[in-house]
Amino acid sequence: MAVDCSERDKLDLSLHLLRASVVNWYLVVVAGTIVNLVTVWCVVRCPKTKPPVQLLLLTVFLSTLAVCLITGPLRAEILRAELACESHRITFHFYVVVMVVYSILAQVERISITALAVVRAVAVWSPQRHHIGMKEAVAIVFGVVVYCTLTGVCVLGFRLVGWVTEERMVRAFTIVYFLLNTTIPILVTASSYFTILLAVLRNKRRLERHGDAGGGAAGGGGGVMTQATKALLAISVSNLAFGLPHGIFHLIKGTSHTAFLLVHMFFYHHFIVDPLVFLWFNESHRNKVKAGIERITQASTAPMKGDLEKGSPDDLIEIAPPEMLKRVRDNGV
Repeated sequence: MAVDCSERDKLDLSLHLLRASVVNWYLVVVAGTIVNLVTVWCVVRCPKTKPPVQLLLLTVFLSTLAVCLITGPLRAEILRAELACESHRITFHFYVVVMVVYSILAQVERISITALAVVRAVAVWSPQRHHIGMKEAVAIVFGVVVYCTLTGVCVLGFRLVGWVTEERMVRAFTIVYFLLNTTIPILVTASSYFTILLAVLRNKRRLERHGDAGGGAAGGGGGVMTQATKALLAISVSNLAFGLPHGIFHLIKGTSHTAFLLVHMFFYHHFIVDPLVFLWFNESHRNKVKAGIERITQASTAPMKGDLEKGSPDDLIEIAPPEMLKRVRDNGV
């Protein structure tokens, strides 16, 4: 939603809010890149995750990583040009390409989350606990990318380029776009996790009945939601919390540019929060991140400890606290 400088007063645009939007994008670029890289590392290094599921998870987090690394800085540059009233820095075709690529990458994340929810629901309800193979996972990823590319180019792209100009058609294209990429994925994802919760409750009741009849012989984890499912459910809730207000906003007519900036500043933070909640709700990944932070901390403090061990008591005078100096001298070092 680019705004000409001459229209700022008319649209009640806050320059301070525009500056905050630029800063917000750089925050998303830096923090989002870090947490998504860490999440990708955890997924790749996890021995418990089957390769087909790894591929689907990598599709989610690599797409958000690409948003942070590629389109994030470009979106920030567009805002900076708008802030400086230097529209000549951003050509129309550059703006359209950036917005379409950003849209495709953002939707790949959302549709991949929906695909994971459906796959998990099928696995839970399948009598043989069917798990997808690599060929099926590749087909799903290919379908997700094609779907998001078609909706991004043919719906959003056509509208941005100006091939759709009549007001009612522009409105219709907007509704169709957010219906395909927000409403339907959210409904499918919510329905999938609702069926998973039903399956968990059903299995829990079966285990309880079996335990009462057989003296508590039942043991398995059929009545418990796995860590992987909890982590994926957390991502879905996060995506819903950030994505639903964004989708509703674009369906409302006559919104101000200030409201546009506020809604999108909030929405962009899901590129940081989604990988964070995935790591937090998966104990294995959480422990792996903690262990990595501890190793980095120990490695950074190791040279300091080595210098302290090699130094003489006189060398420690400038850096050691009095209690340490007294203890060293009492021991005759």
